[in-house]
Amino acid sequence: VMFADISGSTAIYEQLGDAAAVELIQELLARMEEEAYFHRGAVIKSIGDELLCTFPDVVSGLATATAMQQQAASMSGPAGRKLQLRIGMHFGPALEDRGDLFGDAVNVAARVVALAQPGQTLITDACFERVPLLGRSRIRTIDRMSVRGRSAETTIMEVMWQHGRAVTTVV
Repeated sequence: VMFADISGSTAIYEQLGDAAAVELIQELLARMEEEAYFHRGAVIKSIGDELLCTFPDVVSGLATATAMQQQAASMSGPAGRKLQLRIGMHFGPALEDRGDLFGDAVNVAARVVALAQPGQTLITDACFERVPLLGRSRIRTIDRMSVRGRSAETTIMEVMWQHGRAVTTVV
């Protein structure tokens, strides 16, 4: 389960005005939806400037997250700044009812996207366990934390989606 949120959309509306901001955000949401479908995902719903998507496997979700981040980075917002997404993913069962998704996996993914910074893709350990060994080199552990509504701690990890991005980890 993935939540992908356009970061700073309130400021975009303030700086561009409603008409131009809606056009820009709708264009990015359309590109995000295309990436989800291209990578075998399903877009469950759009909530303002956020998408809720599901994927048949974690690798498809990660490929989509990277493609979505790249799409956002290729677009210019107010004052020429690049647009950024906050993406959160969790692996687990979910219930679909009347076109909406419910369950623990959805709740955890929503909490994870809330932790993400602009331009950041975060996943849980449940996702990481399903990533092939060769795909793990661009994923780093951020922290173990309690996710509201869950009794056990969850390990939160960052997916390094930018090619050549230098990473420093402070312990």
